[in-house]
Amino acid sequence: MQTQGAHSPSVLPAEMPVPPSTASKRPDFFGAPDPHLPAAAPCPSAHELSPAGDAAAGGEAATATAATAAGGPEAAAGTAATAKGGSGAAATAAPPPANGLDAIITDHQVIRQLFHRCNNARTDQERLAATRDLVRHVSRHASAEERTLYPLARDRLPDRGTGRMLYDRMVMDDTVNKQLLDWLERHQPREVRQPREIRQPREGDAAQWGLHAATLAKFQSIEEEHLSREEAELIEPLRAVMTPAETAKLGKQWAAAWANAPTHPHPRGPTAAPGATLLHPIVGVIDRLRDAVMER
Repeated sequence: MQTQGAHSPSVLPAEMPVPPSTASKRPDFFGAPDPHLPAAAPCPSAHELSPAGDAAAGGEAATATAATAAGGPEAAAGTAATAKGGSGAAATAAPPPANGLDAIITDHQVIRQLFHRCNNARTDQERLAATRDLVRHVSRHASAEERTLYPLARDRLPDRGTGRMLYDRMVMDDTVNKQLLDWLERHQPREVRQPREIRQPREGDAAQWGLHAATLAKFQSIEEEHLSREEAELIEPLRAVMTPAETAKLGKQWAAAWANAPTHPHPRGPTAAPGATLLHPIVGVIDRLRDAVMER
């Protein structure tokens, strides 16, 4: 009988190989996570990523709120189609990103900064707040990519076979990540009202925090590999074949998709097109209505 050892196919490598990311090659352009930024810093808003997307999200929320007052949640869900890309003065408050590929990489840096906040939180409350910001931000980011970047890579990469494989791989990554994000959102350790130094520990505290930290670390490992591979194997090859007009069009699509994306993970919902294209804007309206009620 074969003993399990170094040559067993079930033994995974100690570290998952990660291709160099575009952001790490161009820190002068994309910036880098600031190690001095306090863990309690607020999560960057959609406005900082895309002013047009933030304005569209604000217009959509107002429309959904009015629809709820008039006809209930069903009417609010029905407004998703018209709110999908924003309309009126709110949606044109500022131009969308001039280059959609650069906008996506810039948002990757936001996600990396959010990981820094989670890993350097000074208190349990800060750690939970940073995790909530991370969950919401990655949920929106994934939805926007699933409806813009991934189909573009599938259809435009020169090697169609590789493009299809990469599309399926990115969708698979997002499906796994949403399961982890959903777990992090639903299984939070008990919040504490006193500093660690003076509070009385309760049975299960250490186990809960340990499991939460291990799951967050697992998600970070998968997500960082995903971001770097996406930058190296999707975004840079697309940059070589897209015209400035096409990258500008992607910027508009990205801003609109970011604006109406769900703010929570929905692992049982569609990740691949066309289901994501049809349902994500509706779920996004419902998510923001729920957020508005919960945060009053």
